[in-house]
Amino acid sequence: MRSALFLSVPSLALVVVGCGGGDGGTALEWAGAEPHFVVQGFIGGREIDIDVDDTTAEIGCVREYVVPVVDGVPDESMAQYVETEVDVTFEYMGQPYNFQFEFKEHDLQNTTVGDVITVVPRVETELPAADEIWLEFEWESEDEVDAFEQSAQQGTVTLQLFAGTPAQGSNIIPETEGSVGLTGSGVWSATEQLDFTLTAVCDTNDIEYLE
Repeated sequence: MRSALFLSVPSLALVVVGCGGGDGGTALEWAGAEPHFVVQGFIGGREIDIDVDDTTAEIGCVREYVVPVVDGVPDESMAQYVETEVDVTFEYMGQPYNFQFEFKEHDLQNTTVGDVITVVPRVETELPAADEIWLEFEWESEDEVDAFEQSAQQGTVTLQLFAGTPAQGSNIIPETEGSVGLTGSGVWSATEQLDFTLTAVCDTNDIEYLE
């Protein structure tokens, strides 16, 4: 059984985070098709070492789609898959904490398993190319006192698993069907890097309708 570990070391930040950085080459192998959330590295002045599965934490996945509305009617056959969120919630320091990776502006539904996707800086006026992605990492305590959210500047993401079939006449995979597995490494600054392996069942869809 995996356990969860999250270390806050602000007094040692200058020493500890100096071990991070690099070019975003992943150091973790994929831990397999069963749900898990494993992250190692340094970010925001803290050492991150999380290693949990669905017996010790709540692990979830959200697929985000954009659906055009034509003559007042949503056309799900033209839905675009634009984002994947993988998150975990577990008890730490007496209250629930949520940690989340967001894989933005990339269509994993049309990505081949084994493909390596390049992480690029988030620039709102310049969307990623087909082989690129925006990567964000965040955490938040239940009382919202302790929170962090930031986009990576570089790195790589590899698709290890993608399961799920869209409903007939639609490009949207039904909720609670399908799963996603990812490995990767992101660099946030010269002293901040995270390596990860994730697998989650995609239990929720977030759909935006565009008139």
